[in-house]
Amino acid sequence: SCSSSADSAIPLYGDLLARDGNTSASLRLWTEWLARAETNAAAALSPSDHDERAKRLCALSIRTRLGQGLLGSGDVQGAEREMQAAIKEAEALLGSDHPIFYEVLAHMANCCAAKGEAIASEGLYRTAVDGLQLGVDRHSATHKQLLLPTLGAYAHLVANLSWNGRSRKPEADRLLQRADELRHVYFTSRPAVALSAESIASGGEWVGLEPWYEAAFTFNFIGSFECAM
Repeated sequence: SCSSSADSAIPLYGDLLARDGNTSASLRLWTEWLARAETNAAAALSPSDHDERAKRLCALSIRTRLGQGLLGSGDVQGAEREMQAAIKEAEALLGSDHPIFYEVLAHMANCCAAKGEAIASEGLYRTAVDGLQLGVDRHSATHKQLLLPTLGAYAHLVANLSWNGRSRKPEADRLLQRADELRHVYFTSRPAVALSAESIASGGEWVGLEPWYEAAFTFNFIGSFECAM
């Protein structure tokens, strides 16, 4: 099942293949395991079942990676198809105010940018940035982690645009500066010592575990261990 430790590691293994330049193998892996994850989710007992939710979140993470991989390989149409499905699934599973929903919106913005649809892309980036910023204002590490690459991608888009004949590069520079400031705050605010049992039980903040796992499980074992490292 997709909730097993072996199956949960599949998205990360695909990442390693992609980073090593083995794009075809990573795409093949994600495609095969997305089909398996969806089959497992469909076979779950009921939509309210916790195990079914975990399986659907696993499928969402694989679909998102598949979309990113397709975009990186030049298959913009395939990437857009996967991201459209991921947006619907993220909204259904997590709601439209969850950080994962905003992350998937940002990936869709990347697809639009690759198609040359600057207006649509900027609209999606703005929505994602504004939504993630709300979480950052509440001191959420998850939102900070996801906002960083979104700001960078948004800045890259804006740097190549103009308004009334004037370059928008100064605006892009401000976005990059905002990302640098956020990066400094993020890495200097991570806990340096182990959390107390009380704070672990009541907190659940993500400090290293992938967000879709934090969304699926109420107790963040791996994140808690990382606090002590």
